[in-house]
Formats: sequence, C-alpha cells, structure tokens
Amino acid sequence: MPRRQQKVGTKGSQKWMQVLVNQYPSVLQEALQIGPVTWLSPLASDEFAEYWDGSFLDVLGAPELGDQLYGFWPRSGPRWDALGINKSRALVLVEAKSHAREMLTATSASVKSLPKIQNAFQRLSTDWQVLITPQWTSEYYQYANRLAHVFFLNEICGRPAFLAFLYIVGDAAMRGPNSRSEWETIIDRTHRSLGVQSKLPPYVIDAFVDVSSGTPVAA
Repeated sequence: MPRRQQKVGTKGSQKWMQVLVNQYPSVLQEALQIGPVTWLSPLASDEFAEYWDGSFLDVLGAPELGDQLYGFWPRSGPRWDALGINKSRALVLVEAKSHAREMLTATSASVKSLPKIQNAFQRLSTDWQVLITPQWTSEYYQYANRLAHVFFLNEICGRPAFLAFLYIVGDAAMRGPNSRSEWETIIDRTHRSLGVQSKLPPYVIDAFVDVSSGTPVAA
C-alpha cells in the first residue's frame, strides 16, 4: 500500500497542513468553502501518513477506481497533502504551498511512463478545451498532474471531487508570500504558463490561510 509515515512538521506547508487538519479544521473549512469535510489524512492518529496511487483511493473509500487510475496514470503519482470527504460525499484532494518555489517542478518520469502522462494531459486538453503547453511537464508539472487527477475523478470516473490548492500566507520561516494578492499574482503566472486562464472547472479551487500571527485564519 503506497503510504508514507511522516514526522510532525516543523515548518512550511507540511507543518501547516498537519496543524489545520488536526487542530484547526474550522479554519480550513472556512478557507475551502465547500462545506464540512471529514479529514482522512494527514491525521495524528495515523502517523500523519500521506498516500498516493491506489492507496489514496482506498483512504477515500473508492478502491474500485484503482484499475482505472493505473490505466490513466503511471504508478508513483501525486503524494496528497490532505484527503477528505465533504458532506455531499465529494472527494477532497489538497495540495498545499507555503512559498513560491514549491510551484516549480519538472517531471522526472521515465521514458516508459511519459507517453501515458502525455495521453492523460491530452484527454484533459480535449475536455477542458485548453492547449497543453511545454510547461505542463517542464516547469509546472506538479501543479499539472494534480489537475489531471481531479479531471480523472470527475470526468472519467464520474466521481465528484474537489482539488484545493491551499496557499499559506505569511510563512516567515519559508519566506513565503505575505499577502493573498501576492499569491494571486503567482497563481495567475502559473495559469498563463499552462494556458488555463478562465478554463479551470469549479471543482478546482484556491484557498488561502494566513499564519503570520502564529494562529491560522482564513485569508
């Protein structure tokens, strides 16, 4: 089962994701605006474990989608920062960022895996009517592969799911953006590079939490 135990986070997005899920779920709920969520990871009672591949579907109670996932995406896919289910039974996937450098990632996929990834992006491209730019694999691969997975759940499997990009504001330890507007400039640059401005479906959401005071609040 693809699962990795994590230590208690001491800084950055790992720290704040653990803090929000385990200590301040109401702040996370206010930031996400998708109703009450039952969080399934990263839980203190589960060694703050993170999940990927078929195991994230197991955690979310959708193991039947595993075979389809492996047909859509190669193994060793996204490691999810948080997983949950909201009151409407929609799956909730979270990718957290505390500084701008976390937005930039190129693929390290093997020659064998890359065609499957490119095919997945092409299926998304056709459905969302976006042009896949080189930055999908060369610069913003982590962001893009998260988009592909929520596309897979909603459009291929017909399973309602949200993808939340959670942006931490005021993380001094990571020298991260000090305002929501600063993050929004970075997000806009990302969207323009990927060619998805005004193209993202409503199940892809941005959420902001300010930690500058040491106590998180929805921004």
